[in-house]
Amino acid sequence: GGGGGGGGGGGGACGVARSTIVYAFDDVPTTALRVTGAVLAGNVVNAHRRFGVVGYAHSVTDNALATRWRVEPEPDRPLLRAADALLVPPRALRAGITYTFAFEAEDVSGVGVASAAVHVNAGPSAGRCEFAPTTAGGGAALRSLDTTLALTCTGWEDAPAQMPLRFYYTYVTEVELPSGEVREREVPLLAEPVSATTQRGVVLPPSAARQGPLRLAAYAIDGA
Repeated sequence: GGGGGGGGGGGGACGVARSTIVYAFDDVPTTALRVTGAVLAGNVVNAHRRFGVVGYAHSVTDNALATRWRVEPEPDRPLLRAADALLVPPRALRAGITYTFAFEAEDVSGVGVASAAVHVNAGPSAGRCEFAPTTAGGGAALRSLDTTLALTCTGWEDAPAQMPLRFYYTYVTEVELPSGEVREREVPLLAEPVSATTQRGVVLPPSAARQGPLRLAAYAIDGA
């Protein structure tokens, strides 16, 4: 009856409707990959230095992601693997080869993949080095502290990102061990590698003085 109006003007009724919204995510995990460590421009690495590869993954549907790594072609040595990282030790990869590192993350929606190509620097090539002795007094023999050398390296090639090259010069001498065994040892002719293609006036050190041929060596070193 009429008693229903007792609520007065300030007692209006409120109706509540409830609904449930279900979000359906069908996106595969988001993945990313980064090469770290001794890496040059363009993901170029040195076969004799270690470097790392780090993977990142995110899923909006599943916190229990399953991750795995793929490397092609197969490295020559085992890599140190973790769920989200790889450590590539020295000499695990071959010079001149491009490797593909892939990081995969899987959840209930599927598999997400991030990959990167890494090129292993092949090093300088196609050059030559010459050693021209100049002996004081016009003699033909090489004499320590009396013979100077002109060291020249020309024609060496490498990728533009690895230039300019540096050159490292050595000579071979013999060392007698405490056991009496005699072994050969490479000794630097210069204190450190140099970028100039020609070095003149290099003095032959006393430890190079011995009978017979003198063996010299030159190494072309690039930016890697």
